Amino acid sequence: MALPFALPASLAPSFVASRCTAADVDVDALSEAYYDSFRTDVRNTFWWPAARAPMIAWMRQRFRCNLGTRGVHQFTLADAGTGDIVAFARWSVPAGHAGLFGEWAGAESEGEAGVDYPEGSPPEPCRRFFDALQHMADKHGADGMLKLSLLFTAPKYHGRGAGTALVRPVLALADAHGLRAYVQATPRAKALYEKLGFREVERVSFSLEELAGSGQTGTCDFSAMIREPQSA
Repeated sequence: MALPFALPASLAPSFVASRCTAADVDVDALSEAYYDSFRTDVRNTFWWPAARAPMIAWMRQRFRCNLGTRGVHQFTLADAGTGDIVAFARWSVPAGHAGLFGEWAGAESEGEAGVDYPEGSPPEPCRRFFDALQHMADKHGADGMLKLSLLFTAPKYHGRGAGTALVRPVLALADAHGLRAYVQATPRAKALYEKLGFREVERVSFSLEELAGSGQTGTCDFSAMIREPQSA
């Protein structure tokens, strides 16, 4: 299925973008790539189980479930030379704009992804963490915007414009349709989104010592960011 946007010409020629569909998506590879992309950021993985396997299993389930959630569109960027997943983006389209990305590529039988927690994760910290993020999204009306709910780039491909390639062209589509965009950003990603026109509207900070109770110190911060449609 053709992509609804064009990739920047500056990308490496071996990088190939595709839309995730139930017929061809490799959820195992996506789950491994997600894990490796975030595992070094201890301030935002405090709620993960200690073991790798249950976290991978949880992500596998969520990738599959999102294939069955109408309005959710997932895209990958891969290196044709190595077969590596380079970057991934998940977008949610608001009601009334179902055609923004063309035909939906999901599979109804997969069902919707609910908020559950990986086996071995601390239930109460997980609940408080996800509830706070959901409250922030609801407060700012995120469901009425084009929402970027997940973006990651494999560590070995950092600095090569891969993540931006899956965001900037989509924001151009949003501009063409007069759509606001929403994202919740970690401190590590905030500067990137600011360059793309997002502005922080709220920040929630979690005390790791209070939330995790595991001897960790410092805070886990997430920023709610909104981008207004821009004219050419």
